[in-house]
Amino acid sequence: MTNNQSTQTEQTTHIPYGPHHTHCTSCSTTLIKLKHERTGNHAPIEADPSPNGNCLVDVDRGTYRIADKDEREAHARYVEAGGAAFLRLNHFASCPNAAMYH
Repeated sequence: MTNNQSTQTEQTTHIPYGPHHTHCTSCSTTLIKLKHERTGNHAPIEADPSPNGNCLVDVDRGTYRIADKDEREAHARYVEAGGAAFLRLNHFASCPNAAMYH
C-alpha cells in the first residue's frame, strides 16, 4: 500500500458513532446508512470493518462504493500481513436473518 492508502486506512478503520448509525432490527448489528456514490441508492453498511469486506465508505460524504478487484486483493494481503481491516460489508448480504427480508 502507498502512504496515501495507509493514511486512508487509518482514517476509515474506526468510525465514530454519529448520525448515520443505526442497528439492524433483527440481529442488532451496528450499521451505517449510506448512499452509493454513483446510484444514490441507500444501503445498510456494517459499521465494523471486515476481513471479507468489499465496501469502501466515506462517512463525511455519507457514501459508499464497492471496492474493485485490485482494492479487495490489496485489502486481503494487508489483513493477512496483520493490518487492521478497513473494508466493510453490505448488511443485506451478511445478516443472518436476511431471508426474512427477501
